[in-house]
Amino acid sequence: MPDPTPVVRLRLSAYVVLTRDDRVLLTRISSLGHHSGHWTLPGGGVDHGEPPRLAAAREVREETGLDVEVGVLLDVHDSHFTGHAPDGTLEDFHGVHLIFGASTPTPDASLRILEADSTTDAVEWVDRATIEAGDIPVLGVVHAGLAALGRPSLAAESVAQFHSALGIADPDRPTGPVASWRQRLAFLEEETREYAAAAEAGDVVQVADALADLLYVVHGTALVHGIPLDAVFAEVHRSNMTKVDGEPIGPGTKAPKPEGYRAPRIRPLLER
Repeated sequence: MPDPTPVVRLRLSAYVVLTRDDRVLLTRISSLGHHSGHWTLPGGGVDHGEPPRLAAAREVREETGLDVEVGVLLDVHDSHFTGHAPDGTLEDFHGVHLIFGASTPTPDASLRILEADSTTDAVEWVDRATIEAGDIPVLGVVHAGLAALGRPSLAAESVAQFHSALGIADPDRPTGPVASWRQRLAFLEEETREYAAAAEAGDVVQVADALADLLYVVHGTALVHGIPLDAVFAEVHRSNMTKVDGEPIGPGTKAPKPEGYRAPRIRPLLER
């Protein structure tokens, strides 16, 4: 009689959350993997000695055909269950999932699975509404990644806390006209002048202070306009990465817009 004791297995994986307007890049697990037929984030196992970000980029390319720039660590997710592996082995399986943000310079490229005999059998840009409505089966790492992506940055969260403490009622929806726009502009100009004075004097402490104050005012201005600045910043970053063509530029030079540049799509972020 076979031993019913499951084999203990720990697997470290690296995944990315890659969005395009209101769609998310997902891959479907084939019959060769656990949870066949479920959709998950692109990514996979980290090989021994392999840096996790490089592993994520490699897996994404193998599963989707896209080259990506792997960004910040958004969250660490895990899944623990006992079940049979595709080869029939009973496993006490614990998967630890590193979830990274990511961008691609070619979001319009055709999606294709490059890896033969892959645990992925489909790849698609999927509407977030489809995921949130439960219309397709997705793994928990997908919900974890989207929740992490929607989390405010430290700067945004801190300034929102400050506004709340001061009793400033920020709008729930983006709006262009606000009564305080002249005061906000004056704050921005004041902090910009303080940076200029500190930089000219070569005072690194005051430079740091001025930049932090400027960031504070920028986030506060976004809040009074109801603008989701973190999401807009991520989209502008995606656009800026399409300016990269391998040619180095100086720190005071504005990156040119080469062939293939894709302007940021900001309006959909404000209409959610």
